[in-house]
Amino acid sequence: AARQGFHYHTSTVDLSSREKFVDSFWQHVTPRTRVIFLSHITSATATLFPVQEICARARAAGILTVVDCAHAPGQIPLHLDSLGADFYTGNLHKWLCAPKGAGFLFARPESQGLLEPLIVSWRYESDAPGPSQFVDHHEWQGTREICA
Repeated sequence: AARQGFHYHTSTVDLSSREKFVDSFWQHVTPRTRVIFLSHITSATATLFPVQEICARARAAGILTVVDCAHAPGQIPLHLDSLGADFYTGNLHKWLCAPKGAGFLFARPESQGLLEPLIVSWRYESDAPGPSQFVDHHEWQGTREICA
């Protein structure tokens, strides 16, 4: 049977330099690869991955990137536009000390059309739309505790 996905542990890649990591990481990318998902900073070891380089190489190959940044906000400066990830998401309760449930999703403008809201709620197809249809469709998702 054909493999539907691939997951490997970071011990199979070279962490001695950014360039070696990207090269060894890319050895696992195949013509069938459609999406790359990786952490920006790992939880157990606090390894900082070269996300910008991976995202640039992925974009050149027509591969989408999703970056989990659960440990990045509050630990490193973030310039989401220049990182190049198609989707960059995470929670904010860890290092920014926000309430649990606070999080964010950044989607490059070119990738926003790939997402559809799971819940259609307030401001979806609004009579008074905001400047971003993406925000209108995804900002408010039904009745929930919005304090976070």
